[in-house]
Amino acid sequence: DLGPIHAIRQSRECPTQKMPLTTRCYGSLCFSSFAEMLSISLATVPFPLDSPFHDFSLQCSHNTYLWGTQSGRFYFSEANAAHQDTMSLALANGYRCLELDVHKPWNDIYVAHRLGDTAGKDVTNSVALPLFLQRILSWCEEDERANPATAETPKLPVVISIENNFFDDGEEEVAANLISTLGNRIIRRGQLPPGTTLASISATAPSQLRKFIVRSKTKGNVAKYLQLLAIPREVSGGQQLDNVAKFPAYATKSVAMGCDEAKDVAEYVTDTRLVRTYPCALATDSKNYRPGKAFDSRAHFVCINLQGKCGSVDSTCKQIQRGSRVCPSCTERCDCSRDVAAALEAAFLKHGYDGYIHYPSLSPEAVVVLSQLGIGEADSQAAGGSGSVDLAGRQCGADNVLPMMLALAVILILE
Repeated sequence: DLGPIHAIRQSRECPTQKMPLTTRCYGSLCFSSFAEMLSISLATVPFPLDSPFHDFSLQCSHNTYLWGTQSGRFYFSEANAAHQDTMSLALANGYRCLELDVHKPWNDIYVAHRLGDTAGKDVTNSVALPLFLQRILSWCEEDERANPATAETPKLPVVISIENNFFDDGEEEVAANLISTLGNRIIRRGQLPPGTTLASISATAPSQLRKFIVRSKTKGNVAKYLQLLAIPREVSGGQQLDNVAKFPAYATKSVAMGCDEAKDVAEYVTDTRLVRTYPCALATDSKNYRPGKAFDSRAHFVCINLQGKCGSVDSTCKQIQRGSRVCPSCTERCDCSRDVAAALEAAFLKHGYDGYIHYPSLSPEAVVVLSQLGIGEADSQAAGGSGSVDLAGRQCGADNVLPMMLALAVILILE
């Protein structure tokens, strides 16, 4: 994978002429070799950091802790899909919004996909929460050693969205895990009021570390947990959190998308409310919706399944190449269709920086690209298309050769 490299902004068009067999494309960026891509220096941030946080959209992953399907067969069995290495996989490929479903049905705090709580059932394997937090921290530390933050190449905050299925019974323990692992990197409650500039919460010097924003539901009964939530979510129908005026924060809204298309969520987007979209519950195979309408609505966290649609409960996507459906250099095969995910990653590579895009700075081309994300991608994948695609959906380099030869063979047979 791309390791600590988080921003490549040297624009190179994907040519239509014949290219060397080693040519690979990542979104609309084409390179003669993988080594050439790695040799490109990190570019400077392309948008004003003094813009408010709500002007940005983050490259977001849904149920980041899974690298396969969302459940076992028909929810009757467990899929062996949860693993802590998904954290470094997502971060290395530009995702700056991670999701963890955390449970404590009995005595243990763990991460898994689960139906219900104490009376429910796990539909994936379960893994201890600290393992995920440690992976997140270790990736950030490696990234900071390899490429220290500067004013020109800042480290932007990572949002950790915790699906709270433990509440009062486990909030003390989860808070202790967060503090012991991520410590002072966590932006506390009240430190992200509406209008906060991205610059004020980013690392812009070698001595500064990447920050974390924790977003989670809470009843507000456990002060130790509540103080760690820069974006607290009130429980539906619950009482308002205490001291709201003393600890101002963005409101937040989550909206489930259709199984194929995103919904227009513009009615929820304001300067004081951050909107998150996520795949429909029926997409148990990790299939993605086409997210264009969510970007048209200027949603802040447009979450997709980074692995894409998996053919069976045993399918996994343990290694990926950012912005690419396939990964020729990977030692682990990806058995899932990374159509929408690859296109989204490529869009953030070309039009964003460090997993962020700035809506007011987007060019007309970028607006169109985001609006059309995923259109035609699933069809080309189902038709047997392989390899990387650029943002216009063109196949690049050697990936053109086999389809052209097959088409020619069909014509000759018909003749």
